[in-house]
Amino acid sequence: MVTPAKDTRLIDAIDAIDALLPQTQCRQCGYPACRPYAKAVVNGEASNLCAPGGNRVAQAISEALQRPYLPVAPDHDTSTEPRLLAVIREDECIGCTKCIQACPVDAILGAAQLMHTVIGDQCTGCNLCVEPCPVDCIDMVAMPELPMPEAALSRSRYLAQTERKARERQEKRAKKEHREAIESPTLASHEAPITTRTYGESQPAALTIPAPPSTPSPPSAPSSPLEAASLVALQSAWNIAQKRWKDANKALQVACKAKSAQPNMAAMQTKVEQLHARAEQARLALDAARTHKPPA
Repeated sequence: MVTPAKDTRLIDAIDAIDALLPQTQCRQCGYPACRPYAKAVVNGEASNLCAPGGNRVAQAISEALQRPYLPVAPDHDTSTEPRLLAVIREDECIGCTKCIQACPVDAILGAAQLMHTVIGDQCTGCNLCVEPCPVDCIDMVAMPELPMPEAALSRSRYLAQTERKARERQEKRAKKEHREAIESPTLASHEAPITTRTYGESQPAALTIPAPPSTPSPPSAPSSPLEAASLVALQSAWNIAQKRWKDANKALQVACKAKSAQPNMAAMQTKVEQLHARAEQARLALDAARTHKPPA
């Protein structure tokens, strides 16, 4: 069990290693961002996997954690290479937003079906926007005269984007759950209330649909032609009442999904309940005739 004191020391260690990383969020270390790599290093991962940080960062990590120094593999070290900047050939851009979604620090501006462009002083050169581009219109251009963005700024932009995406996922999940609740098969079996809520309303008005009318008791042999004709008439009346109820109930469920029909929802609800009551009365009358008992 991790005690609070140990947990605090662990977080402090992760913060210290994260502060040593260049915050390019490039994933070349094999982790989804700089902080997950910092956490892995504290938990025993190799300290020489940061390509843009190179040997300088590897040395700093080994000193911070008092571990033996492990140099970065020469073919993995990019710290001595000129800074790379993503450049979109804007006349070829189709506005698909895939690069915007891939950028870990929100350094690309644009919108769907509109031209995109890179904010040069915020681009970390992570290269993550290149592969998703379906028309291959992004180049990584060497810009040695352009300084790298401050690590703290890149970190804050990455964290802000992470929080925004988490919020968007939560909102998307809430909308999906709301949609599924409206379209759920339980509505057809009357195991849950029908609601007229549209997304964003704080207090939806619930509409409870009564269960389907009970099925009449099995018929017994009629004692006379008159009784047989009466049973046929009552059976027909029950069938008609049940069909009317089903039709009205189906219309109500459809209306629940149509925002334009919501003002009439209360009247439709009342109609369904009335037809339900009539169907139940017809069922009771038919049961009474079949069992030779007066209806309750």
